[in-house]
Amino acid sequence: MIRTTLVDTAPAENFDRILRIATRIFEAPIALIAFANGEPAWCKASVGIASTDLPAAVEIALAGIAAGETRIVPDAWPELAEIRFHAAAPLRTPDGQPVGALCVMDRRPRQEFAAADRAMLTDLGRAVMAELELRARGLQARTLVGELDLRNAVLAAAGAAPSVGEALERIMGVTCDALGAALCHVWQQPAGEDRLRFLGGVIRGRLRHTDYLGRCRALDVYAHNSVVGEAIRTDRQIITPEIAAEDLGHHPLLRLSHENGLLSRIVTPLRVGEDCYAMLTCFDRPDADVAAAAGQVRGIALALLPVLRRQQDHARAELFQRIVETTADAVVVAGADPGDGAGDDSGPRIVYVNPAFEQVTGYTAAEVAGRSPRLLYGPRTEPAARAALRAAIVARRPLRQTITHHRKDGTPFVADLNVSPVTDSMGRHTSWVAIQRDMTAYFEAAEEVGRREAAFRRLFHSNPVPMWIYDRASLRFLEVNNAAMSVYGWTREQFLAMTILDIRPEAERTAAAGSAQAPRDGRAVSGPWRHITAGGQERLVQIMSSLLEHEGTPAVLVGVFDMTEQVRAERALRHSQASLQQTTGQLAEALRLAKLGPWRWRVGAEAAEWSDEIFAIFGTDRASFVPTVETALARIHPDDRQMTRDFLEQTATASGPRSFDFRVLRPDGRIGHCWIEGSRVEDPATGEIWLHGFCQDVTERREIEQALLRAEKLDTIGQMTGGVAHDFNNLLTVIAISLELADAAAEGNPTLRPLIRAAREATDKGAQLTAQLLSYARRQPLRPRPVAPSDFVADLLDMVPRVMGERHTLRASVAPGTPRFQADPAQLETAMLNLLLNARDAMPAGGGITLEMAPVTFTEAYAINQDEVQPGDYVMIAVADAGTGMSAETLARVFEPFFTTKPVGRGTGLGLSMVLGFAKQSGGHVSVYSEMARGTVVKLYLPVTVTEAELPAALAAPQGRLPPIEVLVVEDKEDVRAIACQLCVDLGLMPTAAASGEEALSYLQAGFRFGLLFTDVVLGGALDGVRLAEQASALQPGLPVLFTSGYTENTIVHGGRLDEGVRLLTKPYSKAQFVAAVAAALASMLA
Repeated sequence: MIRTTLVDTAPAENFDRILRIATRIFEAPIALIAFANGEPAWCKASVGIASTDLPAAVEIALAGIAAGETRIVPDAWPELAEIRFHAAAPLRTPDGQPVGALCVMDRRPRQEFAAADRAMLTDLGRAVMAELELRARGLQARTLVGELDLRNAVLAAAGAAPSVGEALERIMGVTCDALGAALCHVWQQPAGEDRLRFLGGVIRGRLRHTDYLGRCRALDVYAHNSVVGEAIRTDRQIITPEIAAEDLGHHPLLRLSHENGLLSRIVTPLRVGEDCYAMLTCFDRPDADVAAAAGQVRGIALALLPVLRRQQDHARAELFQRIVETTADAVVVAGADPGDGAGDDSGPRIVYVNPAFEQVTGYTAAEVAGRSPRLLYGPRTEPAARAALRAAIVARRPLRQTITHHRKDGTPFVADLNVSPVTDSMGRHTSWVAIQRDMTAYFEAAEEVGRREAAFRRLFHSNPVPMWIYDRASLRFLEVNNAAMSVYGWTREQFLAMTILDIRPEAERTAAAGSAQAPRDGRAVSGPWRHITAGGQERLVQIMSSLLEHEGTPAVLVGVFDMTEQVRAERALRHSQASLQQTTGQLAEALRLAKLGPWRWRVGAEAAEWSDEIFAIFGTDRASFVPTVETALARIHPDDRQMTRDFLEQTATASGPRSFDFRVLRPDGRIGHCWIEGSRVEDPATGEIWLHGFCQDVTERREIEQALLRAEKLDTIGQMTGGVAHDFNNLLTVIAISLELADAAAEGNPTLRPLIRAAREATDKGAQLTAQLLSYARRQPLRPRPVAPSDFVADLLDMVPRVMGERHTLRASVAPGTPRFQADPAQLETAMLNLLLNARDAMPAGGGITLEMAPVTFTEAYAINQDEVQPGDYVMIAVADAGTGMSAETLARVFEPFFTTKPVGRGTGLGLSMVLGFAKQSGGHVSVYSEMARGTVVKLYLPVTVTEAELPAALAAPQGRLPPIEVLVVEDKEDVRAIACQLCVDLGLMPTAAASGEEALSYLQAGFRFGLLFTDVVLGGALDGVRLAEQASALQPGLPVLFTSGYTENTIVHGGRLDEGVRLLTKPYSKAQFVAAVAAALASMLA
C-alpha cells in the first residue's frame, strides 16, 4: 500500500498540513513523516529542516518504531548536538504493523511533554495513516475501474468474434496490447492426459523465430516438464520476473522463450470442467512490471472462461459429429412431432442422416430430408414391428427391435433398430434419434452356421473314428458318435452319465484331469493314453482334440485313434534304434580310441574317402586337405611310397584282404607309424572296383614295442652282468687282496714290486669295468644324499687338473637359486669324470670345457614325451665342449653299451652308458645335443632333494689300529674266505671262518660271541647273508654287521638304493677300504 501510494509521488498538501498543525500544537520548529517498511527509509513530508539534514532526522524519527510505542526523548545530549528534543509516534497499518513515524523535533531540550501531548501526537499519527488509507482506496478504485474496462474490452472482443478460435485470438491480442506484452498463448491439459495441447497464441513483440507459434505447437510439453504444467498442477499463478538460465535444460518451452529474447512471464491456470488450461503471458521489456500486471491477467483469465467453455463444447460437438459420421451404423435424427400415423409418410420428419445411412439404404441426405422414416418400410416389413415402433413413438419411450427395412432399390435388409427420444435441459422432448445396424450378413451367417451344424452332426455321428464332445469344466460327456459306442461298448445314455475320467485307469485319472483342464489354444494332439472299454479291455490311443462351444458351453471335440499295435511296433523300433545308436557310438568311440578309421577308393579315381580318424592320423582335417592318391603319397615317408603304390595295385587285383605298415610325415615334423588293410569290392550295380579298408595309427604301439625291447635288452644285460659281476668280483677280491699283501711283503724288492703294482692297476681297471656294467644295467647299489651345488663344483674343479691336463680348462657356473639335489656322490663323481674325459677327447688340440648348473622344471607335457621321466623339479648339470661333434647316426647310438668311436684301447664304450644308467637309477634324465665340427652338450638332470636339512655328521672311525676283536667271516667261496681271514690276521683281528650261513649260525647258537659279523650277501644254501644277520642279531644283540658283495641281487638294495642302516663293502675291496668299513661298523654300534 505504501509503495503504490507514496513512493515516487509528488508532495502532498494534506501531509504538509498535518505537519504544520503539529509544529503549532507542540511549538516545535521541526516536524516530519518518515517510512521504513521493508524498503530503505525515506521522508514523505517535512517542515523546518533542510534537505541535507533529512537523512539524520529520518534515522532519529524511525529509531525504535519496532516497539510500536510513542517515544519521547527530552534531551539527546551528548549523543546528538543539533537535535536535542524529539517525540515520535508510530504509524501503524490497520492490522497494527508499525511502518513509519510522525516526529516533532526541537534544537533545545524540553523537560515536559504531558500525557495529553502524547495522545495528541498519537492522534496526528492516526490522521496520517487515515490519509494514507484514503489514497490507497482511491488508487484501488481506479485500478478496479481499469480492470473492469480491460475485462469489458476482452468480452467485447470475444463477443464480436465469428468463431471460438477467433475469439480466443482476439482476447490474447487485447491482453498483449493492454499490458504491453510481447506474447500471449493458451495451453490445454485434457482430463487424464499428461501431454499439453497448444490452442493458439498472439505475437506482438519482435521474436527471433518468425515461426515461433509453429515451434510451440511442435514441442513435447508435458505437465511434468513445464512451468505451465506446474501452474496447472498447483492451481496457482506463477510469476517469473526474470527467466533463470539454470532452468532452461529442464523446460523445453522455457528454453524456446529464452532463445527468442523473452525476459519475464506470467502463467495463469484455469479450469473448465475436468479439463485444465493455462494462459502464458510473456514480456520482452526489462522494465515490465510483471507483479502489477499479474492482477490484470487474472481478470482477463476470468473473462476467458466462457470462451474456453465454448471451445470445449465446440470440440465435443465436433467429436460427436465425427463419431456419428464415421460410425458404421446408420443414424437418423427426426423431429419430435409423432404425426397422426394415418399414412405411409406420417410420423416424425427426418432432419439428419449420417453417411452410413446413405451407404446402407441407398438414399441421399437430400432425398430423405423432411420425410418420415417410414419410407424404409416395404413388403417384407413385419406388421408387428411396425406397430411396436408406432406405439413407442406415441408413448415417447425408447425401443430396440429387429425389423426388415427396404433399400431405395427395393431390396430388403434386416436391421437391429434402436430408437430413443431426446430431451433438452428442461426435460422437453425435442427430437428422436434412431440407430440401426444392418444385420443381414449376421442372419445369413447364422443360417449358414445352422446348415453347417446339421452337416457337422451328420458327419460326427457317421464318422468311423470314435468321437465325443465333453464339457471343459465338468469333463462330462456331452455327445458321442456311433463309432465310440461301438468300440467302447457303452450306450449313448451310459456315456452321457459318465466323465472322460471314467474311461481312464484309476492311477492315471489325476494326471488326465490336469491335462484336460490345462489352458491351451486351438487344436492339440496328445498320447498315447490308456483307455478302458466297457468289457475291461485296455487300449492305447492317441487323442486329437479341438476347442469349441457346444450349445453355449465351452467344450472339447475329441477324435480317438487306436494305437495299440502301432505303439508296440514303435517301442520295439525305438529300442532297436537306441541299441543301434549305442552300438554305433561305442564303435565310433572304439575307433577313436584305437586310432582306427575306415577308408575307400574307387580304382582309377582321383579322390578317396577318409574318415575323421584318418585325417587325424595324417595330422590334417577335411577343411585343409583333399585326400587323393597323390596328396596322400606326398604325406607318406619317401621310403614307403613305392610300397604304398604296390599295395594299392596288388589289392585291386587280389581276392582277399592285404595289409602292410608304412610311415607318415606329419606337419609338425614327427613321423607316425601306420598299419593299413584293404580288400577289393566290386559294385554289382555299376561294375566299378572299389578298395575298402581300415588305417590305424600304431605309433604308440611301435614306441611301446621299442621300449619293451630296450627293457628286455636292459634286463638281459642286467642279469648277465649281475652273474658275471658276482663271480668276477669274487675273483678280483682274491686277486686284489693277495696283490696288496704281496706288495707289502715285497717291500725292498725292486724287481717284484713293479710287477705287483702293474697287476694291481689291471685289477682296479677290471673292477671299474664291472662297476660300469652294473651302472648301465642299473644294478649298482647307490647311497644317495643331498649334494650342495657349490661343494660339488669346488670338488670337481679341484679334481679336473689331475685328470685333464694343462691343455684343457674348465669354466663352471652355478645359476642363483640352484637347490641341493639327490645323488650318490661317488657315482656322480664317476659319471662327471666320464663326461669330462669325453669332452677332453673330443678336443685333442685342447680347449675350454663349460660346466653349467641351473634349476629346471619338467612339465607334464614334456615328461609324457620322454623315456622314463617324471614331472617335477630337477638340477641340470650341463657339460659342453667345442670339439668335433657327432653325426646323427652316432648320436642315435650314443648310449649303447660297448659302442665307441674312439680308437682301439682308448675307450670301452661304457662311459655314457654308465651315465645313463646312473641318471635313470637316480630318478633323473640325460639328453645329448651335438653338431658336427661345432661341439657337444650333455645335460644330466638329477632330482632336487626333498629336504634341505643338513646330513648328520659321519661317525668318526677309531684312530690307530683296529681293536683285536673276534670276527665271524662268512663266505661260501673258499678262496675269498681264505683271503678275507688272512687279511683279518694281518690287521690283528681274530677271524673265525664259516662256509655257509648255517655254519655261522651254529657258532652263535653254541654260545660263541664275536665283535663283528663280516658276511657275504649272496651265500650258497638256504640262509643268505641278510637272514643270517637278522638271526645272529637275535642271538647276540648289538652285534655289528658288515656286508660284502660283488652283486647284491636286490637283497639289501631296493629301487637302486642301499637299504637304510645297512653297511656294505663292495667287492673287490682294498685293505684300506676294509679297515674303514670295519671301523665305521664298530663306530656305529658304539654310537
